[in-house]
Amino acid sequence: KSFNELNFMIKNNEFSKLVPRGTKLAQVDAIRDTLKIIDINGLKQINQYIVKKAVENKIFENGTIDGYTVVAIDGTKFFGSNKKNCPECLKNTKGEKTHRFHSGAVMSTVGIGPKLVIGFEMYRPGQDSSSKDEGELNVGKRLITDVVKSHRNLIDVVVDDALACNSI
Repeated sequence: KSFNELNFMIKNNEFSKLVPRGTKLAQVDAIRDTLKIIDINGLKQINQYIVKKAVENKIFENGTIDGYTVVAIDGTKFFGSNKKNCPECLKNTKGEKTHRFHSGAVMSTVGIGPKLVIGFEMYRPGQDSSSKDEGELNVGKRLITDVVKSHRNLIDVVVDDALACNSI
């Protein structure tokens, strides 16, 4: 939820079962600095390759639920800060305080078999101080369009939450 919370979790060894013994985890500042410069399009290309390899290996040949390949879309907040920000940050203002954050919609398989992220799309901030940040519906539509272009005939059923289901 926040870098402060992540820092607390690192210091309390909450990730000890995820990494080999003796492995030193990165500090929060290093993680933050990496996230600032990471190439989202490069991550998308890596993810597309993983999904294509899963399809080639017939991971979804029998579907994930009753013979159908089912995916779910949901929006999520990746990280945020009350102090640091970038031009791509979304913002939530309450009174005098502005919280800046990054959010995205993620599509992943549900049901039997591996839980694989099929695609993701970042929310876009408002273009100026008077416009709102992009909503879940627009991000979900863009995500579905991109995934269908990349992975034609992979998905049979898309489920989402109540915010987006009325219009997609």
